[in-house]
Amino acid sequence: MGSPRRASCGSGAVSRDLAAWLARELTPVTLRELSAAFGLTHPDSACNLIRRADRALLGSRLLRDEIEAIRHRPPKTGNRI
Repeated sequence: MGSPRRASCGSGAVSRDLAAWLARELTPVTLRELSAAFGLTHPDSACNLIRRADRALLGSRLLRDEIEAIRHRPPKTGNRI
């Protein structure tokens, strides 16, 4: 059975996991930097976020489609007039 804390987080936990996964995929950020950005104390904690995101993506075609759409968006380039 899952941890009560994890279960109470709802979709916010999945969102956080996916944000970490995207950051790892789309940027050259290290696990140490990723952990710090997410307020985690150990680089292995970022690995756990990424691992959970991988599981969520494997289990949901909708999530995979949304992630692919995000990955193919053109990057924003500062202020546009």
